[in-house]
Amino acid sequence: MNEPTSVLSSKEGVSPASFDHAPENPSGRPPGVIIVGPPWPRSGTARVIQNQIHYYRERGFFTVFIAVPFLWYSINVAQNPKEMIEMIKGMNELGADRMFTATLDQKRYNAAKYKASVRHAFRGTALDWQVVVGEAARLSDKDIDFLSGLRAVLFHVNHVYTLGFALNLRRRLFGGGFPLPIIVETHDVQSHLLQDRGDRNPWTGRPDRLERLIKSETALLEKANVLIH
Repeated sequence: MNEPTSVLSSKEGVSPASFDHAPENPSGRPPGVIIVGPPWPRSGTARVIQNQIHYYRERGFFTVFIAVPFLWYSINVAQNPKEMIEMIKGMNELGADRMFTATLDQKRYNAAKYKASVRHAFRGTALDWQVVVGEAARLSDKDIDFLSGLRAVLFHVNHVYTLGFALNLRRRLFGGGFPLPIIVETHDVQSHLLQDRGDRNPWTGRPDRLERLIKSETALLEKANVLIH
């Protein structure tokens, strides 16, 4: 994997050097890395994730990639078998040992909007909204059972939009015990991209000011143990 441009922060107790090689395990099962990212096959983001998977596999880790939707039109994709098959085919090209796709339906999307409104007291940003939508995506019970049996040691999260999903999954799999470390790789400053596109805030109906977007993005990224930008 290409070296990151910079590591902006690394909280105490997490050393990237500790993942240079998979630790020995008497059971013979290799430790696992759960890699999370958007469902964007054959994209620049996909190439970065492919490099991550190669990096961990070369060092003896079992890799699981989870594609996480965070935009409203993902509901339609989930209901279109042809689009889903094509997307899964593209994501399988990344080379992970296992690949799962989280899905989003209308009921969860509506619940996410209510949850986000309560959480942010109707003062959230367009970035907050997309992260909450990502949180609402779900894996099947079969996928959860597989992950529960995985000897996972790390989450590697791509794009801030999928961070809420990863935090929820970590709580579901490992409860309140010692949490697995989370690396977040940003790829871009999403606040700049949202402002450039003029994305509208779902509560105000207007684009957010850059200062508000930066504040939201920073607060989210502070939840990671290691931040790569």
